[in-house]
Amino acid sequence: MSTRLLFVYGPPAVGKLTIAEAVAERTGFKLLHNHAVIDAVTPLFEFGTDGFFELVGMFRNALYATAARKGVSVITTYGYTPDDEAQVKSYVETFREHGGEVLFVQLVARRETLMQRVALADRHEHGKLVEPDSLAEVLNQWDFCQAVPDEASLVVDTDALSADQAADQIIRHFGLNH
Repeated sequence: MSTRLLFVYGPPAVGKLTIAEAVAERTGFKLLHNHAVIDAVTPLFEFGTDGFFELVGMFRNALYATAARKGVSVITTYGYTPDDEAQVKSYVETFREHGGEVLFVQLVARRETLMQRVALADRHEHGKLVEPDSLAEVLNQWDFCQAVPDEASLVVDTDALSADQAADQIIRHFGLNH
């Protein structure tokens, strides 16, 4: 089996990290969640300031390149919007250039579900968005409903499945058993 990057994306509070953790536990993939890199950069560059996105992109590309070269399969989480297309394409090309395969999972849920989940306690410990009003603002400003272009994505509706059920569906679909 080739080295794989499982790219799990969707809006805030859709269950990306919870599902990614469940997949990682069952497959042995290493987990690189979105905030791990952001948390490494924000002590020097606040979110969105000049230099922030450049540094986040450089870190992710370096992590993906090294993982692919060293045969480390990775699950990563991402809040994809169409504004991210070029950056995500860079991540994908980096992983593939070093011999890896990239698999895409788009998580979706109704807005009402996202609004209920945003205040869950486990989101606080990862420094994530936790206020319904802030989530509403983010959802109104950015379009998290678009699929990554030019890539086939497994679409998983997290309204209809528990995190364990979603993880099982992803593992079965891509044949990710140990």
